[in-house]
Amino acid sequence: MKKIFEITKVGASVQKNLAELGHITLKFDGSHEAEQSGTLYLEEAEVPNIEIGTELKIL
Repeated sequence: MKKIFEITKVGASVQKNLAELGHITLKFDGSHEAEQSGTLYLEEAEVPNIEIGTELKIL
């Protein structure tokens, strides 16, 4: 099942964390202000069930 979520804010450390650590936090709360620098904020939505093999794309 394909779901698309709008990005509402990108924390200042998201790019660096992906490149250097290989991970970030996703927060589905619709925030337009970054409380945590390593967090990618997405539109407010129910958090989807993510299992092994789930593909996530950031476009």
